[in-house]
Amino acid sequence: MMPTFHFHKLSGNMDGFFAIDVKTRRDPWRIIIQPLDENEEPYDPCNIDEIAGVVRIVEVKEVSNHYE
Repeated sequence: MMPTFHFHKLSGNMDGFFAIDVKTRRDPWRIIIQPLDENEEPYDPCNIDEIAGVVRIVEVKEVSNHYE
């Protein structure tokens, strides 16, 4: 994990997704990603500590200002 980008797990209706800061934590822009398995299916459950060594596919779902 790279703390500079504040990689963090999302919850609620975004469970299984993660966010990375585009610039800084104060900047409102985030890249939302979802780790996918070799069949391009989401991991269920998506425990990043358990799957980090095997994830090779990441789908970029959204780049947005999440404060809007």
